[in-house]
Amino acid sequence: MDKTLIKSPTLMLDEEKCKNNIAFMADKAKRLQLAFRPHFKTHQSALVSGWLKEAGVKRCTVSSVKMARYFAGHRWDDILIAFPANPREHEAINKLANQISLQLLVYDVRTLEMLEHKLESRVGIKIELDLGSCRSGLLTTQYEEINELLACIMSSSKFHFTGFYSHPGHAYAAHGKDEVQKIYQTFLPELLDLEKKYKKTPGFCITIGDTPGCTIIEEYGPVKEISPGNFVFYDAMQVNIGSCTYDDIAVVVACPVVGKNAQRNELLIHGGAVHFSKEVLTDADGTTHYGKLAIPTSSGWHGMIDGCYLKSISQEHGLIHATDEYLAKTEIGDIVYIYPAHSCLAADLMKSYFLTTNGEQLMGSEIFMP
Repeated sequence: MDKTLIKSPTLMLDEEKCKNNIAFMADKAKRLQLAFRPHFKTHQSALVSGWLKEAGVKRCTVSSVKMARYFAGHRWDDILIAFPANPREHEAINKLANQISLQLLVYDVRTLEMLEHKLESRVGIKIELDLGSCRSGLLTTQYEEINELLACIMSSSKFHFTGFYSHPGHAYAAHGKDEVQKIYQTFLPELLDLEKKYKKTPGFCITIGDTPGCTIIEEYGPVKEISPGNFVFYDAMQVNIGSCTYDDIAVVVACPVVGKNAQRNELLIHGGAVHFSKEVLTDADGTTHYGKLAIPTSSGWHGMIDGCYLKSISQEHGLIHATDEYLAKTEIGDIVYIYPAHSCLAADLMKSYFLTTNGEQLMGSEIFMP
């Protein structure tokens, strides 16, 4: 791999690690007899979606109508938009529903009533559940609201019920596998009660979409479909949670060193919020950071450099806290590899990939969603 090709902040992608992560999750779904509908919001890439197809994936989840349109254009014909349906986008939804098998996410009957008057083609409807993240969706015990939604779905020729969906986002705040297990132990009994009440409803299915749970949990109770996204790359956040190791992370942001401050043990890099986002992590020892440094190799990276981390960022600037040893051997003009705190946001900001396999910079709508 020729590092001289890197002139500015660059999102590097290790194809082998990514494919290993894909194989892990696809094999797990098969082993546990779960349907596998990966979320594409992390990679947003026709290239990576092709690797998922090679692993036998036939359906996907996206986070916007725009993303659904992009992947429909790359021959994905079974797509769930896992974001509360927006009636203002009915024209784009109609075009998609005429081309592919499309599912929408809803948790308010008023949304359905608005869509019923605007849609031209039949769409699948999943009811969103809030299993503890307190972002959107209905509680599993809000039977009156669920029944009202189901009645609206069943009475309309525009809709058909495809089940319940939830993204337990509070699992991302877990520190360690045990905390993820406890979160699932809290809401799986709720899903069992939901199953007892609605399992005879045509189209009943429960879909879960968080990477920590889909990676760590082995007993899913009534869940029949998983829809993780971050697993294709993983990131420093997932390491803190216990979903992966640093060696599993398939992307780094490669940043040029542009300054040194020996008095403060700092390296200044070209790499800031417009490359990483401002997602911040707190380690078990209380250290806050925006990413950790990877150990470079001739073909990529591995592990983590102890004592070094991205301590602060502004728009374009980044400050690395460095050990004496690392500071002494690092010079202006060198390239440092940083595992992003959140790879989904880093990929969305960078909108291109530099493949470690051949040193090729891949950009454009044939590779990455514009």
